[in-house]
Amino acid sequence: MIVITIVLFIVSLLLIWKGSDWLTDSMIPVAKKLGTSY
Repeated sequence: MIVITIVLFIVSLLLIWKGSDWLTDSMIPVAKKLGTSY
C-alpha cells in the first residue's frame, strides 16, 4: 500500500507540473479503461 501511495503522489506532482492539457490527454485513455466518462 505504501508503494501505491508513493506512486500516486509522484504521478500527481507530474500532472501538476505538466499542466492541465497534458493531464486531460493522459486521463482520457485511463478513464476509458476505468469505464468512466471524463
